[in-house]
Amino acid sequence: MKLYSFHYSPFVQKVRAVLDLLGRHYTVMEVAYGDRTELATLTGGYIHVPVLAEDDGRVVCDSRRICEHLLSDAAAAGDWPIARDVVDYLGEEPVDEDEDEEEGEPIGDLGIVADLGLNDFDMGAIIDNLDLSSVEMLVEVADKIKLNPQFRKAVEAAVG
Repeated sequence: MKLYSFHYSPFVQKVRAVLDLLGRHYTVMEVAYGDRTELATLTGGYIHVPVLAEDDGRVVCDSRRICEHLLSDAAAAGDWPIARDVVDYLGEEPVDEDEDEEEGEPIGDLGIVADLGLNDFDMGAIIDNLDLSSVEMLVEVADKIKLNPQFRKAVEAAVG
């Protein structure tokens, strides 16, 4: 995968930090500030960095979207050192790499906010809804535990 970059961009640095934490291999492609032709061709006209070009042809623009994309890539979940650390911390058994992704079960205490109105069954239903992005899942949880007005303001301020 290639990460199109300006070496001084804090947005690029954020994406690089996520890539490094996830242990993903990538090549940094420095973009000339005055000539963004290659970037515009790759993205269909978008000329800002960072841009992530996956080996399979997927192109993701904007640091927030790139980080969300990287963190929601189920195919790479078994390769993430941070995910292994969480499994270890929770004292759970790691999932067999040969096991089908769809068979995986969430780990941790799904009933952690049951006293606030979201039981473990309903939490599991939110997590299992693969049509939702991670932000949408958090908004669902906030709705159920009656935090949504404040939470929605925070989300809108953070991600627009």
